[in-house]
Amino acid sequence: MRKILLTAFVAVFAVIVVNLPWFDEPLMPALKALQKSQPATLDGNAYPFALGFLAAEGRDPRAAGIEIIGILQARRDKGEAATIGKEEKKQILGEPLTVDGLGAKSHRLPSLPRE
Repeated sequence: MRKILLTAFVAVFAVIVVNLPWFDEPLMPALKALQKSQPATLDGNAYPFALGFLAAEGRDPRAAGIEIIGILQARRDKGEAATIGKEEKKQILGEPLTVDGLGAKSHRLPSLPRE
């Protein structure tokens, strides 16, 4: 019994010693830079446009998306949840376009004869 406990202790100790970072090399500067989060630039980025895609007629979708991103980033920086409610989003985007507002006309499709 003692021999088993001693063997288990030595094995655990060996695993701990082997996994200590004594022999690790420092990270390369390029990898070290990846550890710091930097926000992506919004120039030439379609993400703001996608967020503002449902903006009301006459409202710039990209500007609405940038406004939403600004609110979310400010909340994240304060340590709050980076979310936005439906009502707040509706205030930014305005009334969403309806199917009629998109110029689509609804009409009944002709039925095909059954065979």
